[in-house]
Amino acid sequence: MGVLRLLLALTVLNWHYQFTHYNFIFSYSAVFLFMIISGFYISMVLDQRYGPGVKGALLFYGNRLLRLLPPYWVVFLATSAFNPPGGDWLNNLLLFPHALWAQLALTPGDSNELYFGQMLTVALEMMFYAIAPLIVLRVWYIQALAFAAAAALNGVLWWNGADAEAWQYQFFPSILIYFFAGSLAYRLYLLAMKWPVAPFIGHLALPMIVFTGWLSRSATGPIWTNDARIYAYYALCTMLIPFLFIASSRWRFDRFIGDLSYPLYIVHAPVIWLIWKFASTEHSDRGAYVVLLLSLVFAVLLAIFIDRPIDKWRHRLTAKELRLRIGRLWLHRGAPG
Repeated sequence: MGVLRLLLALTVLNWHYQFTHYNFIFSYSAVFLFMIISGFYISMVLDQRYGPGVKGALLFYGNRLLRLLPPYWVVFLATSAFNPPGGDWLNNLLLFPHALWAQLALTPGDSNELYFGQMLTVALEMMFYAIAPLIVLRVWYIQALAFAAAAALNGVLWWNGADAEAWQYQFFPSILIYFFAGSLAYRLYLLAMKWPVAPFIGHLALPMIVFTGWLSRSATGPIWTNDARIYAYYALCTMLIPFLFIASSRWRFDRFIGDLSYPLYIVHAPVIWLIWKFASTEHSDRGAYVVLLLSLVFAVLLAIFIDRPIDKWRHRLTAKELRLRIGRLWLHRGAPG
């Protein structure tokens, strides 16, 4: 799964720099696949680590914030030292306030006031985290109904000619179709993990996702969200992701490769700004390689020196809570003998 996540992050980087036409999918579709993968992962960790209840939900919220905000703050503050943002600092530090207000005010196409524009999708993901404990642990048909409602909303928006980017990319209720698709993919994983053929399918999943994405890469502009080909592609990816996870969990370096995707997603925008401002290599071949190399280097540094230490701490907190729960259950049921 990590290889796919890194490919998706590189696709977004390539769209923002536009130094090559060789993407296996359109960048907006890459973001939607990120959301499907996120729905899958979040359903898994809520089910296997945190469980139901207020205490589990609060621990989940804290761990998610520790996962998202510290590496972003490092990049944001470092970039701000050279080029201070003109917008609201609180909004930039927390990511979601303006995006949340745009949802409540029904103005999702409002100007993106974040210093790094691509972080709007992270703000939307944080909104999904807020509601995930209330939905993804419910019985499967509750998730299916939520998915169907989000799909129906997308259909109504398309039928009425709503602006696709505003209402099907930045409007939280409509993008829930992708998060809930990932949540349903986790339900498939619970069944598929018992199948002997699952690892074999998983090893075929990544080339299938890349190849079929390449076939649908021409679905750009308004078509990237309202075309039968691209929806068929999202459905195929949703079904393949559980098998890819089963297979990739056995790949030696897959997790570290995947852990580079979020730092790369954060850091590539300031790297592009840095190259354009100081190196005078805008959209040149040389600038393309410099942007790619520096983005990967900074992503590795963020993953090693920021993400990993915080991740170890997060997992210790989770493990401690699990031990407490097991201990309480043991005491409640009575010690054996």
